[in-house]
Amino acid sequence: MPSRCGPEPNEHTIGDRLGFVIVGTLASTQGPNPSHTHHMELAEKEFAGVRARLNTLLKTTLPALADKLQKAGSPWLEGQAVP
Repeated sequence: MPSRCGPEPNEHTIGDRLGFVIVGTLASTQGPNPSHTHHMELAEKEFAGVRARLNTLLKTTLPALADKLQKAGSPWLEGQAVP
């Protein structure tokens, strides 16, 4: 039965892919092999979706939440203008 807390057994995460590239090339004098290049390309492609969601979170969702908290009378939050 697959875990709901992580990837499927044969599914690699972005971190898995980057780890494979780092470990495989760290002490190499020959540079990345085709497998390393493939994993890097996949990681870059997969990260594009993550980047989009992170940017939405950082530029829209969190500022809206901070604004609601401030309007509700919450104390000053780090990163806000000093009142």
